[in-house]
Amino acid sequence: MTASRSTSLIGLVLAVATCAPAGNLVCTAGPGRTLQSPDVPESSGAAWSRDDPAVFWTMNDGRDGVLFAFDTTGAPVGRVETTGSRLRDVEDLASGPCGDAVCLFLADIGDNRERRRTVSIYRLEEPNLPAQGSAVRVRFPARYPDGPVDAEAIIVDGSGDVYLISKGRSGPSTLYRHPGPWIPDSLVTLERVQVLGGSGAAGTQDQITGATWVPGSDLVLIRTYTRLTAWRLTEEGLEPVPDGALSLVSLLESQGEAVAAASLDRVLLTSESGPFRDRSGMHLLRCETPTDSTRAAPGN
Repeated sequence: MTASRSTSLIGLVLAVATCAPAGNLVCTAGPGRTLQSPDVPESSGAAWSRDDPAVFWTMNDGRDGVLFAFDTTGAPVGRVETTGSRLRDVEDLASGPCGDAVCLFLADIGDNRERRRTVSIYRLEEPNLPAQGSAVRVRFPARYPDGPVDAEAIIVDGSGDVYLISKGRSGPSTLYRHPGPWIPDSLVTLERVQVLGGSGAAGTQDQITGATWVPGSDLVLIRTYTRLTAWRLTEEGLEPVPDGALSLVSLLESQGEAVAAASLDRVLLTSESGPFRDRSGMHLLRCETPTDSTRAAPGN
């Protein structure tokens, strides 16, 4: 997979005009690595561990429901089978508060043909590391207010609010909020918050494949196959950082999938393995931003 090739340090810049509000990102990416397990051919979602800052969780696209833990060299440090009701198409993963605990949120929201009447968010307390064995996931079904859409991105902010973003396959990428309450197996209708872009469907390379909240800030990072964009989370939704778009083409990912942030200086990108290898790829980015763009998000 091309995303796993070792490369020299690549300088990546999110530039803003001099007169624009502070909040531009300057990021550097280290050499690409592979996840050292053939059991993860498509790292579709990722979330940093709150138990160990050097470990992140990921899972394959699809139905197996297995969570894998890796360190920042790509070495495996845990594997947990999750059990519960049948999965259909898990696309993303997030970490966030659930009561007094820290949970992992599995987003079973993939719908390539846009026919699903309901999607599901699954939640389980983050397993202790080193992790082995099994854990029970709890299902929270939801439906969209405007009919079925394909989605691959979930965001959980510091207050525990959960958002989904549609991919933009057949219409504009749209932000939805889970309204609560969080009652297992109780169907809710998601709130339509805003359209993130134009009025039509996104081009293939601009379809959204992952998103993450940046802990300790009001920032959200959204990725497509070839681009990372920065947004500010407000009470009304997401506001784009002026000119805050970063091309990921130079990373040579075979198919960019997930983004996760433990902080602005620890941003993780993962990618699908591609047709010639059996392992997913990863890149670590270190980003800096002016102080006023790291103000607390709503609810913090």
